[in-house]
Amino acid sequence: MPEKSNTPHDDFFKKTFGRVDISRNFLQSYLPQNLREFVDFSELDPRPISYTGKNSYYSDLLFKSKIGDKKYGVYFLFEHKSYNDKWSVMQIFNYLARIWMREKRTKRIKSLSFIIPILFYHGGNGSLVIKSFAEYFDQNMIENYDLNKYLPDFETVFYDFSNDANLNLLGDRKVRLTLKFFKISKIKDIKVVYQEIISFVISENGVDRDIFYLGLNYIADSREEFNYYILNERLKYEGMKKEADIVISAADKLRTKEAKRILLKQINFKFGNLDPETISLINNAKLEKIEELSEKILTVDSEEEFINYIKH
Repeated sequence: MPEKSNTPHDDFFKKTFGRVDISRNFLQSYLPQNLREFVDFSELDPRPISYTGKNSYYSDLLFKSKIGDKKYGVYFLFEHKSYNDKWSVMQIFNYLARIWMREKRTKRIKSLSFIIPILFYHGGNGSLVIKSFAEYFDQNMIENYDLNKYLPDFETVFYDFSNDANLNLLGDRKVRLTLKFFKISKIKDIKVVYQEIISFVISENGVDRDIFYLGLNYIADSREEFNYYILNERLKYEGMKKEADIVISAADKLRTKEAKRILLKQINFKFGNLDPETISLINNAKLEKIEELSEKILTVDSEEEFINYIKH
Protein backbone atom coordinates (compact mmCIF):
# COMPACT_ATOMS: atom_id res chain seq x y z
CA MET A 1 0.00 0.00 0.00
CA PRO A 2 1.56 3.35 -1.06
CA GLU A 3 2.41 5.76 1.71
CA LYS A 4 -0.10 8.60 1.79
CA SER A 5 0.41 12.21 2.77
CA ASN A 6 -0.62 13.16 6.29
CA THR A 7 -1.77 16.56 4.99
CA PRO A 8 -3.26 15.91 1.52
CA HIS A 9 -5.55 18.97 1.54
CA ASP A 10 -2.79 21.41 2.47
CA ASP A 11 -0.38 19.75 0.05
CA PHE A 12 -2.77 20.15 -2.88
CA PHE A 13 -3.55 23.74 -1.92
CA LYS A 14 0.13 24.70 -1.88
CA LYS A 15 0.93 22.81 -5.10
CA THR A 16 -1.85 24.62 -6.95
CA PHE A 17 -2.31 28.03 -5.33
CA GLY A 18 1.44 28.22 -4.83
CA ARG A 19 1.61 28.77 -8.58
CA VAL A 20 1.40 32.47 -9.41
CA ASP A 21 -0.78 31.84 -12.47
CA ILE A 22 -3.38 29.98 -10.38
CA SER A 23 -3.48 32.52 -7.54
CA ARG A 24 -3.49 35.47 -9.93
CA ASN A 25 -6.43 34.18 -11.94
CA PHE A 26 -8.30 33.21 -8.76
CA LEU A 27 -7.89 36.71 -7.32
CA GLN A 28 -8.88 38.34 -10.61
CA SER A 29 -12.01 36.19 -10.67
CA TYR A 30 -13.12 36.29 -7.03
CA LEU A 31 -11.85 39.44 -5.33
CA PRO A 32 -14.44 42.15 -4.61
CA GLN A 33 -14.73 44.55 -7.54
CA ASN A 34 -13.27 47.52 -5.64
CA LEU A 35 -10.04 45.60 -5.04
CA ARG A 36 -9.80 44.18 -8.55
CA GLU A 37 -9.85 47.68 -9.98
CA PHE A 38 -6.82 48.90 -8.05
CA VAL A 39 -4.54 45.89 -7.63
CA ASP A 40 -1.66 45.49 -10.06
CA PHE A 41 -1.82 41.73 -10.71
CA SER A 42 1.19 41.86 -13.04
CA GLU A 43 3.37 42.37 -9.95
CA LEU A 44 1.97 39.51 -7.89
CA ASP A 45 5.04 38.10 -6.16
CA PRO A 46 5.16 35.07 -3.84
CA ARG A 47 6.70 35.75 -0.45
CA PRO A 48 8.13 33.35 2.17
CA ILE A 49 5.34 31.39 3.84
CA SER A 50 7.23 30.62 7.04
CA TYR A 51 9.47 32.58 9.34
CA THR A 52 11.61 30.76 11.85
CA GLY A 53 13.20 31.99 15.00
CA LYS A 54 12.39 32.24 18.67
CA ASN A 55 8.72 32.77 17.81
CA SER A 56 8.22 30.70 14.66
CA TYR A 57 5.07 31.10 12.61
CA TYR A 58 3.73 29.69 9.38
CA SER A 59 1.11 30.89 6.94
CA ASP A 60 -0.23 28.93 3.98
CA LEU A 61 0.53 31.31 1.12
CA LEU A 62 1.53 34.95 0.90
CA PHE A 63 1.71 37.18 -2.17
CA LYS A 64 2.55 40.85 -2.50
CA SER A 65 1.41 43.36 -5.10
CA LYS A 66 0.78 47.10 -5.45
CA ILE A 67 -2.32 49.29 -5.30
CA GLY A 68 -3.02 53.00 -5.66
CA ASP A 69 -0.91 53.71 -8.74
CA LYS A 70 1.83 51.48 -7.29
CA LYS A 71 2.38 53.77 -4.30
CA TYR A 72 1.27 51.29 -1.67
CA GLY A 73 2.05 47.65 -1.03
CA VAL A 74 -0.70 45.09 -0.53
CA TYR A 75 -0.37 41.51 0.66
CA PHE A 76 -2.77 38.66 -0.06
CA LEU A 77 -2.59 36.20 2.80
CA PHE A 78 -4.18 32.81 2.04
CA GLU A 79 -5.23 30.61 4.93
CA HIS A 80 -6.56 27.23 3.81
CA LYS A 81 -8.85 25.13 5.99
CA SER A 82 -10.36 21.75 5.15
CA TYR A 83 -12.29 21.69 8.43
CA ASN A 84 -13.99 24.20 10.71
CA ASP A 85 -11.21 25.49 12.95
CA LYS A 86 -12.67 27.93 15.48
CA TRP A 87 -9.36 29.76 15.83
CA SER A 88 -8.59 30.32 12.13
CA VAL A 89 -9.16 34.08 12.35
CA MET A 90 -7.01 34.27 15.50
CA GLN A 91 -4.28 32.47 13.55
CA ILE A 92 -4.62 34.98 10.71
CA PHE A 93 -4.45 37.87 13.19
CA ASN A 94 -1.12 36.49 14.41
CA TYR A 95 0.21 36.43 10.83
CA LEU A 96 -0.93 40.00 10.19
CA ALA A 97 0.78 41.32 13.30
CA ARG A 98 4.03 39.54 12.52
CA ILE A 99 4.13 40.77 8.93
CA TRP A 100 3.64 44.35 10.14
CA MET A 101 6.25 43.91 12.87
CA ARG A 102 8.70 42.74 10.26
CA GLU A 103 7.92 45.80 8.14
CA LYS A 104 8.37 48.03 11.19
CA ARG A 105 11.99 46.93 11.41
CA THR A 106 12.58 47.93 7.78
CA LYS A 107 14.45 51.20 7.38
CA ARG A 108 12.75 54.19 5.76
CA ILE A 109 9.25 52.73 5.91
CA LYS A 110 6.61 55.48 5.95
CA SER A 111 3.44 53.40 6.16
CA LEU A 112 2.56 49.76 6.62
CA SER A 113 1.38 47.60 3.76
CA PHE A 114 -2.26 46.64 3.44
CA ILE A 115 -3.00 42.95 3.99
CA ILE A 116 -6.08 41.22 2.58
CA PRO A 117 -6.70 38.02 4.60
CA ILE A 118 -8.33 35.28 2.53
CA LEU A 119 -9.90 32.28 4.26
CA PHE A 120 -10.20 29.44 1.73
CA TYR A 121 -12.54 26.83 3.18
CA HIS A 122 -14.05 23.51 2.06
CA GLY A 123 -15.00 21.72 5.27
CA GLY A 124 -18.80 21.91 4.99
CA ASN A 125 -21.39 23.99 6.89
CA GLY A 126 -19.63 27.22 5.99
CA SER A 127 -22.27 29.33 7.72
CA LEU A 128 -20.87 28.12 11.06
CA VAL A 129 -17.33 29.31 10.35
CA ILE A 130 -16.01 32.36 12.23
CA LYS A 131 -15.06 34.97 9.64
CA SER A 132 -14.26 38.11 11.65
CA PHE A 133 -12.26 38.80 14.80
CA ALA A 134 -15.19 40.42 16.63
CA GLU A 135 -17.03 37.09 16.64
CA TYR A 136 -14.69 35.86 19.38
CA PHE A 137 -16.24 38.34 21.84
CA ASP A 138 -19.62 38.49 23.55
CA GLN A 139 -21.75 40.52 21.14
CA ASN A 140 -24.17 41.73 23.83
CA MET A 141 -21.29 43.14 25.87
CA ILE A 142 -19.91 44.90 22.80
CA GLU A 143 -23.27 46.50 22.05
CA ASN A 144 -24.22 47.37 25.65
CA TYR A 145 -20.92 49.01 26.54
CA ASP A 146 -19.84 50.32 23.13
CA LEU A 147 -16.67 48.20 23.22
CA ASN A 148 -16.35 47.73 19.48
CA LYS A 149 -13.97 50.65 19.04
CA TYR A 150 -11.49 49.00 21.42
CA LEU A 151 -11.31 45.73 19.52
CA PRO A 152 -8.76 44.96 16.77
CA ASP A 153 -11.56 43.91 14.47
CA PHE A 154 -11.16 42.82 10.84
CA GLU A 155 -12.99 40.56 8.42
CA THR A 156 -11.58 37.85 6.21
CA VAL A 157 -12.48 37.48 2.56
CA PHE A 158 -14.23 34.14 2.98
CA TYR A 159 -14.60 31.64 0.15
CA ASP A 160 -16.49 28.43 0.79
CA PHE A 161 -15.77 25.70 -1.74
CA SER A 162 -17.48 22.95 0.22
CA ASN A 163 -19.68 20.67 -1.83
CA ASP A 164 -22.73 21.99 0.02
CA ALA A 165 -21.90 25.63 -0.80
CA ASN A 166 -23.36 27.61 -3.71
CA LEU A 167 -20.21 29.43 -4.80
CA ASN A 168 -19.82 29.19 -8.59
CA LEU A 169 -16.61 27.94 -10.16
CA LEU A 170 -15.02 30.92 -11.90
CA GLY A 171 -11.63 31.59 -13.46
CA ASP A 172 -9.76 29.87 -16.26
CA ARG A 173 -9.72 26.12 -16.89
CA LYS A 174 -6.90 25.46 -14.45
CA VAL A 175 -8.55 27.37 -11.62
CA ARG A 176 -11.98 25.83 -12.21
CA LEU A 177 -10.48 22.33 -12.20
CA THR A 178 -8.53 23.06 -9.02
CA LEU A 179 -11.65 24.34 -7.27
CA LYS A 180 -13.66 21.35 -8.47
CA PHE A 181 -11.26 18.92 -6.77
CA PHE A 182 -11.61 20.86 -3.52
CA LYS A 183 -15.41 20.77 -3.78
CA ILE A 184 -15.62 17.00 -4.28
CA SER A 185 -12.87 16.05 -1.81
CA LYS A 186 -15.26 15.58 1.11
CA ILE A 187 -18.11 13.78 -0.70
CA LYS A 188 -18.68 10.58 1.27
CA ASP A 189 -19.71 8.27 -1.58
CA ILE A 190 -16.66 7.55 -3.76
CA LYS A 191 -18.96 6.59 -6.65
CA VAL A 192 -20.31 10.13 -6.61
CA VAL A 193 -16.73 11.44 -6.63
CA TYR A 194 -15.99 9.42 -9.79
CA GLN A 195 -19.16 10.73 -11.43
CA GLU A 196 -18.40 14.33 -10.47
CA ILE A 197 -14.95 14.07 -12.05
CA ILE A 198 -16.33 12.50 -15.23
CA SER A 199 -19.17 15.02 -15.54
CA PHE A 200 -16.76 17.92 -15.06
CA VAL A 201 -14.33 16.58 -17.69
CA ILE A 202 -17.22 16.24 -20.15
CA SER A 203 -18.58 19.72 -19.38
CA GLU A 204 -15.15 21.28 -19.83
CA ASN A 205 -14.46 19.27 -23.00
CA GLY A 206 -11.08 18.27 -21.58
CA VAL A 207 -8.91 19.47 -18.74
CA ASP A 208 -5.41 20.74 -18.01
CA ARG A 209 -3.10 17.72 -17.73
CA ASP A 210 -0.89 18.97 -14.87
CA ILE A 211 -3.74 20.09 -12.62
CA PHE A 212 -5.75 16.95 -13.38
CA TYR A 213 -2.74 14.81 -12.45
CA LEU A 214 -2.24 16.69 -9.16
CA GLY A 215 -5.95 16.52 -8.39
CA LEU A 216 -6.15 12.77 -8.94
CA ASN A 217 -3.25 12.19 -6.56
CA TYR A 218 -4.88 14.54 -4.07
CA ILE A 219 -8.11 12.55 -4.07
CA ALA A 220 -6.15 9.28 -3.85
CA ASP A 221 -4.18 10.61 -0.87
CA SER A 222 -7.25 11.85 0.97
CA ARG A 223 -9.57 8.95 0.13
CA GLU A 224 -8.50 5.40 0.99
CA GLU A 225 -11.15 3.86 -1.28
CA PHE A 226 -10.20 5.80 -4.42
CA ASN A 227 -9.23 3.50 -7.30
CA TYR A 228 -7.41 4.90 -10.34
CA TYR A 229 -8.37 1.94 -12.51
CA ILE A 230 -12.11 2.23 -11.90
CA LEU A 231 -12.00 5.90 -12.89
CA ASN A 232 -9.88 5.03 -15.92
CA GLU A 233 -12.45 2.51 -17.18
CA ARG A 234 -15.34 4.91 -16.66
CA LEU A 235 -13.57 7.72 -18.52
CA LYS A 236 -12.82 5.39 -21.43
CA TYR A 237 -16.45 4.32 -21.50
CA GLU A 238 -17.44 7.99 -21.86
CA GLY A 239 -14.96 8.43 -24.72
CA MET A 240 -12.51 10.57 -22.70
CA LYS A 241 -9.36 8.68 -23.76
CA LYS A 242 -6.94 11.55 -23.08
CA GLU A 243 -8.09 11.94 -19.49
CA ALA A 244 -8.24 8.15 -19.03
CA ASP A 245 -4.59 7.98 -20.08
CA ILE A 246 -3.68 10.65 -17.51
CA VAL A 247 -5.34 8.54 -14.81
CA ILE A 248 -3.30 5.47 -15.78
CA SER A 249 -0.12 7.54 -15.95
CA ALA A 250 -0.76 8.84 -12.42
CA ALA A 251 -1.42 5.30 -11.17
CA ASP A 252 1.73 3.91 -12.81
CA LYS A 253 3.92 6.67 -11.40
CA LEU A 254 2.51 6.02 -7.95
CA ARG A 255 3.18 2.28 -8.28
CA THR A 256 6.72 2.96 -9.47
CA LYS A 257 7.42 5.35 -6.60
CA GLU A 258 6.15 2.85 -4.06
CA ALA A 259 8.10 -0.03 -5.65
CA LYS A 260 11.31 2.03 -5.48
CA ARG A 261 10.68 2.87 -1.84
CA ILE A 262 10.25 -0.81 -0.95
CA LEU A 263 13.31 -1.87 -2.98
CA LEU A 264 15.53 0.72 -1.30
CA LYS A 265 14.39 -0.56 2.10
CA GLN A 266 15.25 -4.12 1.02
CA ILE A 267 18.69 -3.00 -0.16
CA ASN A 268 19.39 -1.09 3.04
CA PHE A 269 18.37 -4.08 5.15
CA LYS A 270 20.53 -6.56 3.22
CA PHE A 271 23.58 -4.53 2.14
CA GLY A 272 23.39 -1.14 3.84
CA ASN A 273 23.75 2.03 1.80
CA LEU A 274 24.75 1.70 -1.85
CA ASP A 275 26.89 4.25 -3.69
CA PRO A 276 25.12 7.32 -5.17
CA GLU A 277 25.67 6.15 -8.76
CA THR A 278 23.82 2.88 -8.14
CA ILE A 279 21.02 4.64 -6.29
CA SER A 280 20.65 6.99 -9.26
CA LEU A 281 20.28 4.00 -11.60
CA ILE A 282 17.51 2.63 -9.40
CA ASN A 283 15.71 5.97 -9.23
CA ASN A 284 15.79 6.24 -13.03
CA ALA A 285 14.64 2.66 -13.65
CA LYS A 286 11.20 1.77 -14.98
CA LEU A 287 8.63 -0.19 -13.01
CA GLU A 288 9.41 -3.50 -14.73
CA LYS A 289 13.08 -3.23 -13.81
CA ILE A 290 12.28 -2.28 -10.21
CA GLU A 291 10.04 -5.33 -9.85
CA GLU A 292 12.81 -7.55 -11.26
CA LEU A 293 15.29 -6.11 -8.76
CA SER A 294 12.89 -6.70 -5.87
CA GLU A 295 12.81 -10.37 -6.76
CA LYS A 296 16.54 -10.60 -7.50
CA ILE A 297 17.63 -9.17 -4.16
CA LEU A 298 16.02 -12.15 -2.43
CA THR A 299 18.39 -14.61 -4.14
CA VAL A 300 21.71 -12.81 -4.70
CA ASP A 301 24.56 -13.63 -2.33
CA SER A 302 26.63 -10.46 -2.56
CA GLU A 303 26.31 -6.73 -3.04
CA GLU A 304 28.66 -6.91 -6.02
CA GLU A 305 26.42 -9.46 -7.76
CA PHE A 306 23.35 -7.30 -7.16
CA ILE A 307 25.01 -4.09 -8.41
CA ASN A 308 26.17 -5.92 -11.52
CA TYR A 309 22.57 -7.03 -12.14
CA ILE A 310 21.38 -3.43 -11.78
CA LYS A 311 23.87 -2.18 -14.35
CA HIS A 312 23.07 -4.89 -16.85
